[in-house]
Amino acid sequence: MTAILLVAASLFLIVNTIRLATFARRREIEVMKLVGASNWFVRLPFMAEGLVQGLIGAGLSVGVVFGLRKVLSNALERGSGDFIRSFYVTTGDARTVALVVLVVGAVVGVFASWVGLRRFLDV
Repeated sequence: MTAILLVAASLFLIVNTIRLATFARRREIEVMKLVGASNWFVRLPFMAEGLVQGLIGAGLSVGVVFGLRKVLSNALERGSGDFIRSFYVTTGDARTVALVVLVVGAVVGVFASWVGLRRFLDV
Protein backbone atom coordinates (compact mmCIF):
# COMPACT_ATOMS: atom_id res chain seq x y z
CA MET A 1 0.00 0.00 0.00
CA THR A 2 2.82 2.38 0.88
CA ALA A 3 4.62 1.64 -2.39
CA ILE A 4 1.48 2.47 -4.39
CA LEU A 5 1.12 5.74 -2.51
CA LEU A 6 4.76 6.65 -3.16
CA VAL A 7 4.48 5.83 -6.88
CA ALA A 8 1.33 7.97 -7.11
CA ALA A 9 3.11 10.83 -5.36
CA SER A 10 6.09 10.59 -7.72
CA LEU A 11 3.73 10.51 -10.72
CA PHE A 12 2.02 13.65 -9.43
CA LEU A 13 5.32 15.48 -8.91
CA ILE A 14 6.79 14.54 -12.28
CA VAL A 15 3.57 15.38 -14.16
CA ASN A 16 3.46 18.80 -12.55
CA THR A 17 7.15 19.43 -13.25
CA ILE A 18 6.74 18.50 -16.91
CA ARG A 19 3.63 20.68 -17.19
CA LEU A 20 5.57 23.62 -15.78
CA ALA A 21 8.40 22.98 -18.24
CA THR A 22 5.88 22.74 -21.07
CA PHE A 23 4.26 25.98 -20.00
CA ALA A 24 7.64 27.72 -19.85
CA ARG A 25 8.48 26.53 -23.38
CA ARG A 26 5.04 26.96 -24.90
CA ARG A 27 6.17 29.47 -27.56
CA GLU A 28 8.93 27.19 -28.80
CA ILE A 29 6.48 24.29 -28.92
CA GLU A 30 3.94 26.38 -30.85
CA VAL A 31 6.60 27.34 -33.40
CA MET A 32 7.68 23.72 -33.73
CA LYS A 33 4.08 22.65 -34.31
CA LEU A 34 3.56 25.45 -36.87
CA VAL A 35 6.53 24.33 -38.96
CA GLY A 36 5.24 20.76 -38.99
CA ALA A 37 6.96 18.98 -36.12
CA SER A 38 5.24 15.78 -35.12
CA ASN A 39 3.95 15.23 -31.60
CA TRP A 40 6.71 12.71 -30.94
CA PHE A 41 9.40 15.18 -32.02
CA VAL A 42 8.07 17.67 -29.48
CA ARG A 43 7.38 15.06 -26.79
CA LEU A 44 10.75 13.28 -26.85
CA PRO A 45 12.84 15.91 -24.96
CA PHE A 46 10.20 16.13 -22.23
CA MET A 47 10.09 12.35 -21.94
CA ALA A 48 13.88 12.32 -21.62
CA GLU A 49 13.58 14.91 -18.86
CA GLY A 50 11.03 12.72 -17.06
CA LEU A 51 13.30 9.70 -17.49
CA VAL A 52 16.19 11.58 -15.90
CA GLN A 53 13.99 12.78 -13.03
CA GLY A 54 12.77 9.23 -12.42
CA LEU A 55 16.30 7.84 -12.50
CA ILE A 56 17.60 10.51 -10.11
CA GLY A 57 14.83 9.76 -7.62
CA ALA A 58 15.38 6.03 -7.97
CA GLY A 59 19.13 6.49 -7.60
CA LEU A 60 18.64 8.36 -4.35
CA SER A 61 16.41 5.60 -3.02
CA VAL A 62 18.92 2.93 -4.08
CA GLY A 63 21.59 4.85 -2.18
CA VAL A 64 19.37 4.81 0.91
CA VAL A 65 18.79 1.06 0.55
CA PHE A 66 22.51 0.33 0.34
CA GLY A 67 23.25 2.77 3.18
CA LEU A 68 20.70 1.12 5.44
CA ARG A 69 22.02 -2.28 4.46
CA LYS A 70 25.49 -1.21 5.58
CA VAL A 71 24.19 0.22 8.87
CA LEU A 72 22.14 -2.90 9.62
CA SER A 73 25.05 -5.19 8.73
CA ASN A 74 27.27 -3.31 11.17
CA ALA A 75 24.57 -3.57 13.84
CA LEU A 76 24.32 -7.32 13.25
CA GLU A 77 28.07 -7.76 13.58
CA ARG A 78 27.93 -6.08 16.99
CA GLY A 79 25.13 -8.45 18.01
CA SER A 80 22.33 -5.95 18.60
CA GLY A 81 19.69 -8.58 19.19
CA ASP A 82 17.01 -10.47 17.34
CA PHE A 83 15.01 -7.39 16.38
CA ILE A 84 17.76 -6.13 14.04
CA ARG A 85 18.32 -9.65 12.65
CA SER A 86 14.78 -9.67 11.25
CA PHE A 87 15.76 -6.77 8.97
CA TYR A 88 18.86 -8.40 7.49
CA VAL A 89 19.16 -7.93 3.71
CA THR A 90 21.70 -9.83 1.64
CA THR A 91 23.75 -8.13 -1.06
CA GLY A 92 21.85 -10.05 -3.72
CA ASP A 93 18.52 -8.86 -2.32
CA ALA A 94 19.77 -5.27 -2.25
CA ARG A 95 20.95 -5.51 -5.88
CA THR A 96 17.62 -6.96 -6.98
CA VAL A 97 15.73 -4.22 -5.18
CA ALA A 98 18.05 -1.59 -6.70
CA LEU A 99 17.45 -2.90 -10.22
CA VAL A 100 13.68 -3.01 -9.76
CA VAL A 101 13.61 0.48 -8.24
CA LEU A 102 15.69 1.93 -11.10
CA VAL A 103 13.48 0.35 -13.75
CA VAL A 104 10.27 1.43 -12.02
CA GLY A 105 11.67 4.96 -11.57
CA ALA A 106 12.51 5.23 -15.26
CA VAL A 107 9.10 3.89 -16.32
CA VAL A 108 7.25 6.21 -13.94
CA GLY A 109 9.25 9.18 -15.21
CA VAL A 110 8.53 8.45 -18.86
CA PHE A 111 4.86 7.69 -18.21
CA ALA A 112 4.40 10.86 -16.17
CA SER A 113 5.97 12.91 -18.95
CA TRP A 114 3.66 11.36 -21.50
CA VAL A 115 0.63 12.11 -19.32
CA GLY A 116 1.81 15.67 -18.64
CA LEU A 117 2.16 16.46 -22.34
CA ARG A 118 -0.94 14.69 -23.57
CA ARG A 119 -3.33 17.59 -23.15
CA PHE A 120 -0.90 20.25 -24.32
CA LEU A 121 -0.05 18.58 -27.61
CA ASP A 122 -3.68 18.14 -28.69
CA VAL A 123 -3.46 21.35 -30.73
